[in-house]
Amino acid sequence: IYADLSQCDVAFAYLSPPLMVKLGEAARIQMKKGAKIISVEHEVPNWQPTYKDPIDKIYIYTKQ
Repeated sequence: IYADLSQCDVAFAYLSPPLMVKLGEAARIQMKKGAKIISVEHEVPNWQPTYKDPIDKIYIYTKQ
């Protein structure tokens, strides 16, 4: 992921599983506490979703 996520309050992602890993790693380092990731189709590995819709495969994560 070649983006500066430090100023993001919300990041929306529709990425392949390998890129979701990279997004999770980058977000853990760069995003501020309380920022959210909204993901469609694939989960962010090693993150616990704060909202999960298994039918539509929408996941929302909040950085702790």
